Amino acid sequence: MTYEQAGGGVAGLGIKNDENITLTLKDRIEHHYTTGISTVEIAAQNISTLNKNYQLFFDNKDVKYKNFIMQGHPDKLDALHKLLNQHDITSHQLTKNTTVKGYDYQKQGNTTSNFSEQALVVSTKQPKGKMVQVLLEPQTKLNDSLTYDITAWSLPYAYGLEAMATQSDLNISDYTIEKTTTSKLSEAL
Repeated sequence: MTYEQAGGGVAGLGIKNDENITLTLKDRIEHHYTTGISTVEIAAQNISTLNKNYQLFFDNKDVKYKNFIMQGHPDKLDALHKLLNQHDITSHQLTKNTTVKGYDYQKQGNTTSNFSEQALVVSTKQPKGKMVQVLLEPQTKLNDSLTYDITAWSLPYAYGLEAMATQSDLNISDYTIEKTTTSKLSEAL
């Protein structure tokens, strides 16, 4: 965490701020030290609340979509699977052709689509469920106007895959899935 001080990379040993007051390097160091220590003190005083909020963030109950199902060119599916695997995100493979109801990325609306037995399934019900949501959600909306444009990073679009996002859980008896390893996915494709 940083706290802005006047000068940026041009301040040197001192700079005059907007109020025509000289802000020295020593002053800036002292201000950063004071705000840093204050931040740690307040965090220590609120440790229970901070820990509770941290745990709630990873609860995954508030995610809009429960599963993401993708199909397309085998090399693209394999590349996406490898990327997810590198980040400890679990993915599965359908073991039979399946009809799924949800938000269709290409049609930009809710519909029903057929997915082949090689389709990749990624659930938000996993430790990195929030990351799954961020990487795979079909439409990203940011309220912060100061954030750099990262709204077009949905991986199914980036990899050119057909995709669907479901708001309900997949029924395991209807959608038999098994954990996929990179070599198994490559063999199946």
